[in-house]
Amino acid sequence: MITADHGMANISLDRVVFVDDYLNAQQLQTVTWTPVLSFYPTEGLSAEEAVTALNQSPHLRCAKKEDRPPDQHLSNHPRLPPVICDADEGWSISGREWFGDYQDLYQGGAHGYDPVVESMHGVILGRGPRLSGGRAVGPTRAVDVYNLLAALLQITPATNSGDPAVAEEWLGGATGGVTAKTGRARASAAPASVAHGAAGEAPRGRRRRVVAPRAPGPLMLR
Repeated sequence: MITADHGMANISLDRVVFVDDYLNAQQLQTVTWTPVLSFYPTEGLSAEEAVTALNQSPHLRCAKKEDRPPDQHLSNHPRLPPVICDADEGWSISGREWFGDYQDLYQGGAHGYDPVVESMHGVILGRGPRLSGGRAVGPTRAVDVYNLLAALLQITPATNSGDPAVAEEWLGGATGGVTAKTGRARASAAPASVAHGAAGEAPRGRRRRVVAPRAPGPLMLR
């Protein structure tokens, strides 16, 4: 099995959201900057005020930690700061002073955007006696890879967030009875996927297809 952890999106100097345009950046104790900005508000700035101010940017989506979608599993995490913002695909987040000194960081490519965005999709390739060829294979999220590998090795996986049906599809419905208890969940990091490379997301929208050529060839993106 060969897989990737994420895709890449083009970024440029003319697609940068400057925090300073919406509030005093000195009031933020930042944990991460771009493309996911997370921080602790300080000096009298409330989380609600920070979210309202930053959401004035058309290229940011900010929310308090507890208001994030439940399938992201971020709401009650003790190590996450109270405010988290996502940049639109291809956009970066910076402060003007930092940007002036480190413009090279805002050119080329980046990852970490919404996993459903096609540029974040990875690939997963497989070849072996248990992988039947000549057919299309559906979406494989990051959290599904574990069950697939367990099925290939014929070991019983621990309880996890993956979908056992994905492994069954890869193996033509023959997992040898090796299944796991699951709690369906979304992975927040970008994974690989056969049908759309979806980075840990449930499939939606137009997807690329992957066709497995006749054995013994590997699965190939189309």
